[in-house]
Amino acid sequence: MGIRQGNSARSALIVATAAAVTASVALGTTAMSASATSEAEPTIAAESTLVVRALGDSITAAYGHYGDGSAMKSRDLAACGTISYPGLNDRCSSNTDLGPGDSGPVTFLPDYGLANGIAWPAQVMEQLGLPAGSFDYANRAVTGADPKDLLPVDEATQSGQLRALLEQTVADNPDLTLMTIGANPLLGDFLAGPGTRCLLKKRDSKFLQCAKQVIAAEDVEGRVGQIIDDLLVAPNNTIVLSLYPTVLPATAVGPPERILTVLGLVNDEIRSAAEASAEWDSRVFVSTPPLFPYGLAPGKVTCPGHPEVGKVDGASVQSTITQEKFGQSSNDAFCPGPQRWIISADMGVHPTKEGHRQIASSVSDLITQEGLLP
Repeated sequence: MGIRQGNSARSALIVATAAAVTASVALGTTAMSASATSEAEPTIAAESTLVVRALGDSITAAYGHYGDGSAMKSRDLAACGTISYPGLNDRCSSNTDLGPGDSGPVTFLPDYGLANGIAWPAQVMEQLGLPAGSFDYANRAVTGADPKDLLPVDEATQSGQLRALLEQTVADNPDLTLMTIGANPLLGDFLAGPGTRCLLKKRDSKFLQCAKQVIAAEDVEGRVGQIIDDLLVAPNNTIVLSLYPTVLPATAVGPPERILTVLGLVNDEIRSAAEASAEWDSRVFVSTPPLFPYGLAPGKVTCPGHPEVGKVDGASVQSTITQEKFGQSSNDAFCPGPQRWIISADMGVHPTKEGHRQIASSVSDLITQEGLLP
C-alpha cells in the first residue's frame, strides 16, 4: 500500500503524517527495467517438488521488518519511506537487505526472507510443514507497489516499473503464487490525500458515494484482473490472493468505521477481479484474513475485563499508538487488548510478525482445504 503525492510521488503504505511522508519520498528519474532489478537466484532443490513465488506490495514483503528479522524503529520512518516512481526498491522490508536510507535498485536476500520467518508467505511455508529442500521459494514483493507497477511498461501511465518481476515469476512456472496487491495508492489517498475529504463528509451516503468514486478511478478490479491473467500464462501456476487485514492507523481521520468501509470496498474490488477470472475456484483463490479487531463498537463481544465498555468487535489488536489514541479519547468506548498484530513504527499500518502469522494461517488453511499442493 502507499501514499501518492501529486501525480508521481509515492510513499509506503499509509505510513505517517504529511511531514514524515514528505521527508520519506525521494523522486526517481528513470524507469526500472529487468536489467535494473538486482535479484538473487532462487535456491532450487535438486529434486524440488514445489515452486512457490510471492508478489505484491508491502504486506507481502513485510515492510517494517529488516532482513535480519529485527523490527523498524520509529526514528527510521522517514528514511524507510518508499522511493517514489520510478524507483521502488523495497527498503526496510523482510525480503531485502536494504535498510533506512538505502537507494538503488531492488535487491533481494538470497533466501528472500524465508529464514527470518516474518512475512506471511514465509510463514505459510512453515505452517504447511514442508521439509527444507523440498521446495523452491522466492518472495519478489516490493513495498510501495501498486497494480500498475506489475502491468506492461507504459511511461505515460507510470506503469511497469516492476514488470520484470512478474515476467520472471511466469518464466519460473510456479506451482503456487501468493500475493497481496491492489490497496496502493488508495489507502494512502484516504489517509493523506483526496480520500480524506470523503472520510470527513457529514452524511454517510455522501461519504460512500465519494469513496466509491475515488476507488473507481484506480480501476483495481481491472488491473488486478490483468495481473491474474498474466500470471496464469505459467501453465502450472495457481494463484492465492490474500485480502487486506483491517488496520486502523493512528493518523486516520473521520470515524473509524469509515476506514473499515474503505478497506472493505478495496477488498471487494480484489475479490471481484479474482472471481471474474475464467480460472476462478480452479487456479485462482482468495483468502480472507481473520478480523483484526479495533476494540470499538459496534460488535458482539463483551470486552474482557471491561464489561462497562459494552459490545465491541473484540479486544483491540491494533498498534500501541492506535490503542493509546483511542484509549485517551472520551468519545469512544474502547476495549484495549494485550496483543499487537500491527506495528507502531509506521503509525499503525503494517502487521507485526504475529499479524503476519494470522494472515498466513488463513492462507495455509485454504491451501490445505483446496488441495492446492501437487
